[in-house]
Amino acid sequence: MSTPLPTNMASASLGTLATGFWASRAIYVAAKIGVVDLLARGPRSVDFLAETIECDKDALYRLLRALSTTGLFIDRSNGVFELTELGQILGSDVEGSMRNYVMMLGRPESWRAWEHLEQSIMTGVPAFQHEYQMPLFQYLAAHPPIARVFDEGMRSRGVADDDAIAKAYDFSAFNRIIDVGGGAGRLLSTILKSTPRARGVLFDLPHVVEGSRNSIVELGTGQRIECVGGDFFAAIPAAGDLYLLKQVIHDWSDEQAAEILGNCRSAMNKASKLLIFEVILAPESAYPKMLDLMMLVWTGGRERTEEEYEQLLTGAGLKLTRIVPTGTAISVLEVARSDAV
Repeated sequence: MSTPLPTNMASASLGTLATGFWASRAIYVAAKIGVVDLLARGPRSVDFLAETIECDKDALYRLLRALSTTGLFIDRSNGVFELTELGQILGSDVEGSMRNYVMMLGRPESWRAWEHLEQSIMTGVPAFQHEYQMPLFQYLAAHPPIARVFDEGMRSRGVADDDAIAKAYDFSAFNRIIDVGGGAGRLLSTILKSTPRARGVLFDLPHVVEGSRNSIVELGTGQRIECVGGDFFAAIPAAGDLYLLKQVIHDWSDEQAAEILGNCRSAMNKASKLLIFEVILAPESAYPKMLDLMMLVWTGGRERTEEEYEQLLTGAGLKLTRIVPTGTAISVLEVARSDAV
C-alpha cells in the first residue's frame, strides 16, 4: 500500500520549519546594521533608512518586507516601516533588550557549531568542540573579545529571569549569599537590592570576575559584593547562608554537574540552602527540548527533568526540598544538604 502524499498544509508547515534559519539570520542583520534603532524613533521611509545606514535601498526594503511577516515590523505599503512592540526589544537602549542575545546567536562561532550537529549526533561530542578543537569555555577564555559578546548576550537574555527570580523567592532570611558562576553579577545585585541587610560573594573564573567589577558598581551594589576568582571544579567559598547556581548545571555533563554539586555540598553547612535556577524538561515543554539540543551543540551539557535533578542531587549528598515557579521558563530548585534537619 502506497504512502499517501502530504497535504498542502503539511508541506507548507514543514517548509516553514525547514527555512526557520532564514528568519533568524534576517533578524540578526536587521539588529546589527542599526535599522531597529532608527525605527525606534518612529516610522521611517526606506529612502531615509538606506541613506542613513549607507546600504542598498532595494535590498533593505526586501529585508524589512520579509521581516514584517514575522511581526517585528509593520509595512505601511508606501515604503515606510514601523516597529512593533515585539520589534522594540531588539533596540539597543530599551529595558529588557534582547539585541545582545541576538548578536551572540549570530556570531560565526554559533553558526559554525550548528553546522556540525550531525557530528554531535553521531559521536555525542559537542559540535563546537569539533569545529574549534576545544570546549566552548576554554575558547572564550582564550578569546576575550568573543567572551564579551557571549557575556553580554547571556546578560541580555537573563534580565527578565533575574527580576522574576527576585520576586518569586523570599531572600530575606539570608545574610551571606554566594553566587557560584555568577558572571557579571546582575542576578546577585538584583537579589541584594531586594534584601538590604544581605551581602554577596560573586564567584567565577578570575578573568570573569575581574571584568565584572565595573558591572556591579554600575548596578549600585559594588560596596556589598566581594568578587572572588576561582574554579568551581576545585573549591567553592565556604560560610554562605545561601548558594546560587543560575544556569550553570545545564552547561555540563552529569559527571561534571555532580562534581560541581559535590563542591557546593562541601562548602555548605547544615543550615545552608542552595538554589538552582534552570529550565526543567517536561513532556509538554517545547523550548526546553530545543535548548537541550543547543547544549549538545555548544557545551556538551543538557537540560534535565525533575527526576534527573533529584538523582544528581542525591548522588552529591543533597536533597530537593521544593520547586518554585517564576512565571518564566526558569524554575527555582531549592536544595538542602541531605543531613539537614
